[in-house]
Parts: sequence; C-alpha cells; structure tokens
Amino acid sequence: MSMFRRIIFSKVPITVLLIILQVVWFFAFFTKLSAHAAWIQGLFTLLGLLMYLFIISSDENPSYQIAWITVIAVLPILGGFLYLILGNKRPAKRMKRAMQRSMDELRPHLDQVPPVTAPPSRMAGVSAYIRHYGPYPAYEGTDLDYFSSGEDLFEEMMTAIERAERFIFFEYFIVSEGEMYRRMAEVLTAKARAGLDVRVMYDGFGCITTIPRHFERDLKAAGVQVVSFNPLIPLATLKMNHRDHRKLLIVDGHIGFTGGINIADEYINRISRFGYWKDTGVRLSGPAVWSMTLMFLHLWHYYRPSDEDVHLFAPTTSHEASDGLVQPFSDTPLDGEALAKNIYMDILWRAEKYVTIMNPYWVPDNEMMKALTMAAKRGVQVTIIVPGINDSKSVALLAEGYYKKLLEAGVHIHAFTPGFVHAKSMVSDDCIAVVGTVNMDFRSLYLHFEDGVLFTSESAVAALKRDGEETLKQCRPLKISDLRQGVVLNLIRAMLRIFSPLL
Repeated sequence: MSMFRRIIFSKVPITVLLIILQVVWFFAFFTKLSAHAAWIQGLFTLLGLLMYLFIISSDENPSYQIAWITVIAVLPILGGFLYLILGNKRPAKRMKRAMQRSMDELRPHLDQVPPVTAPPSRMAGVSAYIRHYGPYPAYEGTDLDYFSSGEDLFEEMMTAIERAERFIFFEYFIVSEGEMYRRMAEVLTAKARAGLDVRVMYDGFGCITTIPRHFERDLKAAGVQVVSFNPLIPLATLKMNHRDHRKLLIVDGHIGFTGGINIADEYINRISRFGYWKDTGVRLSGPAVWSMTLMFLHLWHYYRPSDEDVHLFAPTTSHEASDGLVQPFSDTPLDGEALAKNIYMDILWRAEKYVTIMNPYWVPDNEMMKALTMAAKRGVQVTIIVPGINDSKSVALLAEGYYKKLLEAGVHIHAFTPGFVHAKSMVSDDCIAVVGTVNMDFRSLYLHFEDGVLFTSESAVAALKRDGEETLKQCRPLKISDLRQGVVLNLIRAMLRIFSPLL
C-alpha cells in the first residue's frame, strides 16, 4: 500500500494530471467561445494565420517550423496557444539574462587561458570556432583516457571521488535508485561530512520518475549542496523545453569525467533493460578540466548566484606535455548557436578516409543528412553503429526512414546485436575525435544543454578507433531490404518525421 500511495501522490502523476486538465480547459474554453459567434471564429482564424507568419519569419530550423505549422493546421484553435507555451524555443527572458550574467562573470577566466602553440591543421578551424562561440579553449598537457564501457568508466569515477581532497562537482541528467547511486551517495555524503565542498545538480525532468526516495533530504543532511535544474512545473513555461542533458563529474579541479552514462544501473549493466548496454566516456587529467569546472559553475551560479572566488576550484597540480590537444565544450540552447552540431558537421566535411560514429538516436535534420551523405558520396567510409535493441519503438521506426537515404548514399550502418548503444562518439582519419552527451536528434542539437570533448590525443583516438572495430564485430550490417516497409508503416513514419522536432 505504501508503494501505491507513493506512486499516486508523487509529483509525476499530479504534474501530468494538472497539465492535461490545463490543456483540456483551454481547449473547451476556446471551442465554446468559437461556437457562440462567427466573428470569434474569424478572430481565431486570423490569429492562426498570424502565428503561421510568425513561425515562418522566425530563424527556427525548417523541420521545427513545419512541425508546428502542421499542429496549428490540425488544431487551429488550440495549436497557436500550444506553440506559445511549448513550442517557442526562446527561453524565458529572466532565465536567459541570468544565464548570460553567469557566463559574463566566468568568461574572463576562460579568456585568460593561453592559445595552444600549433594546433593540427585538421583541428585548427573548429578549435578556433569553439573558443570564440563556446567560449572554451583548447589545452595542451592534459591526459585523456577513453573508456569503452560504462562499467570501466564507473570504477574510475569511484576511485576519483574516494580520493577527493577539496571538492566534488556532480551533474547528471538521470539519477536512479540502485547499486550505482548507492555506492556514489555513500562516498559523496562521507566526503561532505569530512568538510569537502560537494555539489550535486540533476535535471528535474530527467529524474522525475527515477529519483531515489528522500534524495535531496539525505544528501543535504550530510552537508551536500543540491540543485534541481529546471524542475517540472505544472503551469508550463517557455523554458521547460530546455533540459540539462550534460554528464559531468569533476574532482579537485584536475580530474574530470564525461560521456554517455547517467547514474543508473543499466548504464553499468547491473541490470538488463535492452540487452547489453554499450556506453563510452572519457577521463581528463590536467588543465583542460578547468573548462569543465567553469561549465558546471555556469549553471550552478544561475541557481545559486555567488561572488565566490572561482580560482579556488582551479587545478593545483601540473602535468607534462600530452600527446595531443584536448578541448572540452558545452552547448547551450540560449545563444542560437548549434555548437555541437557544427562540430559534428565540420568533422564530416573535412574527413578524408573514414568517419566512425556511435549514437543511439538517429533523427538528423537536413543539414546533418547532407553532411553524412556527401561524405560518403565523395569516397569517405562513413560507418554508423546503432542499437540492435532500441529503447523506443517509435524512434527506431522513425530512424529507419533516415537509414534508407543514408544506405543509398553509401553510408554503412551496423546494428549492435547484443543490445543497446547509448554511446555518443565520433572518430575520423586517426587524428580527431569527439566524445560527449550529444544525440543525433533535434532535442540534443537544439534544445538541451549538452557537453563533450574534442581531442587529437593519439592514444585516445587510437583507443576509440579500436573500440569501434571491436564493436563492429558484434554488429550486423543493415541493408535496405532489412528495413521495414509497407503503406501503413510508411504513413506512420511520415507522421513521426513531421513531428520529430517536437518529440
């Protein structure tokens, strides 16, 4: 009975119910009004037309515009209202201003990082772009280790926090009850009680169904500072579209982790949800962790404004020269700059021999499709590793529509037969790679806060390449004949494609 009460009275069903009631009330209200007078119906039609013009004149991605125009055409009374509440990607002004103030305070610390002496030609242009628009610099003297499984990455994360001496910054999209969380929580609370500065930030929507019971209460009781990013509010606001999809763990300013894994047992294969869960990540050791620290503080200071001396969190250990450059970056939906997408496309456009990509969700926009297909058409071996068992049937069906065009262009697509690929990585020509949190879908590329690491470290690039080759041995190549076809399926796929930017 206690579990039943917990489900019934938790914030999830209450929030969903309130949102449904809100939408139903507005729909009934507008429908009743329109039935009473022809001029009111005409007013709604005029407002719908004005909304069309507003959407078309905006600088939104065309796929996003088409999706919302379709919604307004199907629901002429309610569609415009839904767009204002859920569709306008411009965040609440207060959020944007506060985020900008936080970045303005931190940017001088990034600007003080000296430029690298001689970046490789393949990285020079995109590195300068990231520094200017990120604004995150490239670093020398940072060691980068690549991990081909969530299990191995997690053990390194545990080792790092167990050895922490000054502070631990923890930021994840999903935190779920289980062995992984319990082991980390035990160390985090012990370190906080010992006097370390321990800060935890989690996404209010990503964790809405998974958050451990008494999560905040137990952490705060031990002295851990906790922030819920953009918690779900029944009366939806424009900023609810923007989620914190980043995964960052920073220890003492000189060790940093990121990659695909969240804090849940499926990511380390303690439980099986969709077969074997394939994930990847990186561990940074050295000055480049400074950028990751400032990324964390950027969002933290939005919720907890502070005049604290951020240099207290700077690296205190020196490192010798590494075997390449490392450039952590964060992508924000607030600046209109699709940073992560442009990094991906730059690698594709400049590729000469090969590009190997691991990514779970394939709903690319037209520009990304052009970059992928053109790379293959000009002779680059483009290999994509996708889930053999997907966590979403609708996304899997939708992705097949994109697979057909990619296969026709000469792109090689391989399905990971043991289970689910959640990794987000790209490696090209033995010289450049990126690992992070960014999916190949509209939400990651345009709506979410994301992070990643671009690098040319020879040993890490080689390790990522080897992992791709080993993973391919467990995959089956997809052919056009393997894709599900049929009038009904194609119709469903077409509808999903129209609304994919809204999913």
